[in-house]
Amino acid sequence: MRIAGPPDGFGVVEAVAADANDNIYVLDRFAQQVFVFDSSGAYSHAIGRKGEGPGELWRASGVSIGPDNRVWVPDPATARVTVFEPDGSFVTALARRGQGYPFTGAWDRAVGPAGHYTDWRLWFPNRRRGGLPAETQLFPVLVRADAEDGDSSSEGGPSSERSDSFPPLDYVAEMVQIGGRPTYRNFYAGVLLSALEDGRSIWFGHSREYRIYKRSLEGDTLMAVSLDEAPAPVSEADVDAVRQQLANSRDVDDRVSGLPESKPILQALFADGAGTLYVVPETEAVQRGSVVDAFGPKGEYLGRATLPEPVKTELLGSMPGYATTRYLLLAGIGDDLAPYVARFGIRR
Repeated sequence: MRIAGPPDGFGVVEAVAADANDNIYVLDRFAQQVFVFDSSGAYSHAIGRKGEGPGELWRASGVSIGPDNRVWVPDPATARVTVFEPDGSFVTALARRGQGYPFTGAWDRAVGPAGHYTDWRLWFPNRRRGGLPAETQLFPVLVRADAEDGDSSSEGGPSSERSDSFPPLDYVAEMVQIGGRPTYRNFYAGVLLSALEDGRSIWFGHSREYRIYKRSLEGDTLMAVSLDEAPAPVSEADVDAVRQQLANSRDVDDRVSGLPESKPILQALFADGAGTLYVVPETEAVQRGSVVDAFGPKGEYLGRATLPEPVKTELLGSMPGYATTRYLLLAGIGDDLAPYVARFGIRR
């Protein structure tokens, strides 16, 4: 099934999710609304509106569905998580510590079975944000906020905070926006990928290495999965496509000359909440958005499935998606450059 969007179409698909009734929720970056579709793909209604007041979204980064089908939307720009009923009525807004995009994750399974919302931010130890050297290390710091309405500390932040002991990752300037000021991400740069499993554990890895770790929120390593795959090279056609996109840029030559020789091997991670991890790779052998790898609850490799039709994305864009035990939701760009969301059924 393919969802083309509400009556006026999608602007940019930022995140997707689904509830227990197979309703589909799509966060649109431009509209700053969550568009809701029923299990057949028919448009139902919109949640939220653009703004900074109660029940409004300014720069929302994700959407997560709780066990009661409430809709949770993190908004780094306003430093809060807004909660809605499935029909779109406003419930509450929970304050967060930290504001701005360097301090946030866009989770699709952030609300665990106990009704706790898990968020994360990036921490640069002993370093001033901005102008960071290449050897700076990147640490995810997890923040857990209780889901009770209005439950926040007197300081205006989540009611509890804990630091994780994830192994440090080598920092590169392309991985995050620094200091909240506008920056561009280089084409084909490596990024930190992550996926919450069930509100109690997290998969994460660097997109340039096919090795993915599963950790508890307390910092224990649960398992690691990997495949021996060669990355896809950045071809002359890729270089020409980048140059075309940067045609009006003043630093087009510098940015083109700085392109890496190969592309990131991991494009997206999705967990279905029941122990299965799905990975969208791009390698010498497979194109981006054409196959999905699956790993089981014990880390066993279940195999590689070819999608019935490839899901294409923009050159700079990520691949928003969501997994359940019965289907995958993947966001792509059509030949007419119109965004859409595709649903693929899973046969085991």
